[in-house]
Amino acid sequence: MPRPKLKSDDEVLEAATAVLKRCGPINFTLSEVANEVGLSRAALIQRFTNRDTLLVRMMERSVGQVRVHLDAMPAGAGPEGLWGFLQVLVRSMNTRYDFSVNFLISWYELQVPELRKLSIERSRAVVDGIRKRLPPGTPAGAELLLHSIIAGATTQWATDPHGELADHVLAQIAAALRLMFPGHQGFRGSPASRRPKAQRT
Repeated sequence: MPRPKLKSDDEVLEAATAVLKRCGPINFTLSEVANEVGLSRAALIQRFTNRDTLLVRMMERSVGQVRVHLDAMPAGAGPEGLWGFLQVLVRSMNTRYDFSVNFLISWYELQVPELRKLSIERSRAVVDGIRKRLPPGTPAGAELLLHSIIAGATTQWATDPHGELADHVLAQIAAALRLMFPGHQGFRGSPASRRPKAQRT
């Protein structure tokens, strides 16, 4: 009779995600995950086979979480509803760990076909989430433009981080929304997000 699991798969995947964010994909090992979650390396191998399988399971979980998160987010009417959704989306971006590690993770995802496929699914889920909240009359392709602004502004901030990530990204989105919906008020970005660090209080 097999022994009961001391940790659920979800607990293991949560711990593994923390290790990945902390160590990056190069230094991500089953031993590190085992230490993080409090299981033996052998127990992880028995359950997940190897490091690559664990990474795929982590990505599958991430895609599922993104879909659930997007479905639970607001869907207000008109341009203001879209802006509200985008604010919640951007402010949910995780900056708990060194953000430069995210670039290494993205690079690694592109090297492994199964991870690349799941990464595309995750991106499409976000684009679909934006598309569902576009008000009538929005220019064609706006969902891809807004998604690109989020990605590009995130890269800008990671390269030269002043202020909060969400403030910087939302400032860029707000500028785009003012162009898309010139008759609407209330799109407020945070220009202070680009102040030099020495001037911040």
